[in-house]
Amino acid sequence: MEVDQNKWKMKFKYVYTRQYVKDCQACYQFYHDILGLEKTFASEIDNNVELTNGLVKLTLLDQDTIERYLGTKTEFSFEQKSDRIALSFQVNDVEQAF
Repeated sequence: MEVDQNKWKMKFKYVYTRQYVKDCQACYQFYHDILGLEKTFASEIDNNVELTNGLVKLTLLDQDTIERYLGTKTEFSFEQKSDRIALSFQVNDVEQAF
């Protein structure tokens, strides 16, 4: 029996990368000053910043701020997992994609 591979292929596009960091200001300086990414958004309340070079979008999120919001014993906490980077994708229709 043959399986139609195209039936299972989800159509999506890459949107941005989120990076959870300990020192948001130092990371911002690296990506902005050294690599030349331009700031497109910044929040002093959440201590995060979005940067782009026109092709790539990067969001730097302060790890301590995220832990205050989510706690340290959740599925998303850094104590249980070592994830520091998340790739974000977009689909046109979530119901259809799922």
